[in-house]
Amino acid sequence: MPFSKDRNSWVNSICINTRDGQTHGLDELSRADVITLGAILCGYLMHLEIKSLGLHGQKCKAHTRGLLRRITIQGGLQYCIGKEIARFEQGKMDFIKNINDVCIHYDGGPVAANDNLIAEIVARVLRRTTRATGPDRKTIRAVLNRKKVKIATLAKTAMGLQRN
Repeated sequence: MPFSKDRNSWVNSICINTRDGQTHGLDELSRADVITLGAILCGYLMHLEIKSLGLHGQKCKAHTRGLLRRITIQGGLQYCIGKEIARFEQGKMDFIKNINDVCIHYDGGPVAANDNLIAEIVARVLRRTTRATGPDRKTIRAVLNRKKVKIATLAKTAMGLQRN
């Protein structure tokens, strides 16, 4: 609703719903439907900072104060795009015999593992692979059988094998 210092005119003010653009009278709305500037400001104060860690390395909470730490991020699967493929084709990366050895290609949906990932899983025992990577045995067997799984699951498996 438009800003006004005159409290008596607030009841007759026309309000616009920012989500759907419909107009309403302030007196037609319930108290729960009205969001005040104070509520928005309090929301910012109580908002959790998900991109940082607190003093002792734990996730930030509403009462966290002081200098925040950075979260370490581990990269997942890489998707080869134009310039990487062009470099491969030009022969600048001679130590790579096949572009599929470097990247697992996916089109946004479920993906199947490439030969290198399957060979790495076969070289280890199924139980050790499960312990090292996180996904259960049924999922690891699906990866071994070249069934398509979620990208995040395949990334978790590949990253777990790299770490161990």
